[in-house]
Amino acid sequence: MTEDQKVLRDLNQDLKELRGEQLSLASKDLTDESKARLQAIAGEMKDLEFRAGIIEDAIKRDDQAQTIHVGGHDAETRERIELRGRASVAGFIRARMQGRIAGGAEAEFTVAVAGKERADAILNDGAIPLEFFEPVASRGIEERAVTPSPATVGVNMQPIAPAIFAMSSAMTHLHVGMPSAESGTFAQARISTSVTAEAKAKSAAVPQTAGALSVTTTVPHRVGGSVQFTLEDLAAVGVSNFESAFRENLQIALGAELDRLLLEGDSDAAAAEPSGFLDLIAAPTATVPASGTAGFGDGVAMYFAQVDGVFATEVKHVKLLTGIAAYRLLGAAFRSDEDSMTFSDWAESNTMGLRGTPRLDDNDELSSKGSPGLFYKGGMAGVPSPMTTAICPTWGQVMIEDIYTGATKGQRSATMSVMVGDLIIVQPAAYSRVSIRTTS
Repeated sequence: MTEDQKVLRDLNQDLKELRGEQLSLASKDLTDESKARLQAIAGEMKDLEFRAGIIEDAIKRDDQAQTIHVGGHDAETRERIELRGRASVAGFIRARMQGRIAGGAEAEFTVAVAGKERADAILNDGAIPLEFFEPVASRGIEERAVTPSPATVGVNMQPIAPAIFAMSSAMTHLHVGMPSAESGTFAQARISTSVTAEAKAKSAAVPQTAGALSVTTTVPHRVGGSVQFTLEDLAAVGVSNFESAFRENLQIALGAELDRLLLEGDSDAAAAEPSGFLDLIAAPTATVPASGTAGFGDGVAMYFAQVDGVFATEVKHVKLLTGIAAYRLLGAAFRSDEDSMTFSDWAESNTMGLRGTPRLDDNDELSSKGSPGLFYKGGMAGVPSPMTTAICPTWGQVMIEDIYTGATKGQRSATMSVMVGDLIIVQPAAYSRVSIRTTS
């Protein structure tokens, strides 16, 4: 029996005795003294169970010791990796709880990574060396020579910032995917004529369907922005602070523009713009309601009207994205004068959600009486994983700092551009458009 197993045995015996005393006291009439003792027992048991759990975990780790591959490293690194494999956080904690300095593999590892003097200070403080939490680099048996990129690829190049798309409400709420295109024209194919299935009698022929594919293509559109500032401003507030603040502001502005294009981009009105949802989905012919302004009942009716038995088999599969004016009007509508439930409460409890975006407020419809709303149906029945319903391809994004623009004037310019394609609605039936009446 190891030392840890002996300690665990003693802890379990102490717990057993405390449980017996606890049961004995609880079976009798309680006095102030017995109540105080029961509270003390509960505290002691909690401490013993905590200690026993740590030691039991350490025993399991020892029983399931892993063999670590250390080929390809020098002798010092191999020793550190071997010691790291044998040491454990539980070992450091256990030593601390027992009021002693960690020994064994934990102490050897600490000395190996920190040196004797620093290791003594760490161990005396009951601490764990920071190096313990560094990931162990694994190296395979086969090693290949890899040509590295140059240390400097040009003073103008800045790191790619993928978080720029996080600002998009269209991507988030209308579930628009953004696949990457290497170069050239991007094409998306979908089955436009499906297979026909019928029940047939013995030896009868099943129907033969001539399947068909429809292919939608898009070319890249450039979306970009730039900000310029002077060297005097940089000197006044600090280079890193000034540049990082402006770059962040540029990213937010560019993300907002991408979101606007996904929602209301119109390639017919502006050839440089990619097509968006409002350009691709036909506008409704009437507002909801036909007169007056939208209320609680109108909102419920709109949601239930989206249940088609395919992309939405229940109202929980339906989500609405609309302008802020329509969101405020609908969201604040009460079910009745005597009821405190608002439409926003109902939508959050019974649907995929109700969301608002200011980028739909500028799109007055039907004699400026209505505000557009885009419904998304996300419950494709029988599909084991979410189906791709809409995409907007991207040709990558690059952030460029041109330190030479305006150099004679002491000016610097930061420019960011991203290449995106037209919105492609792969499953048109997953979306629909309404006009919510916000003005009588």
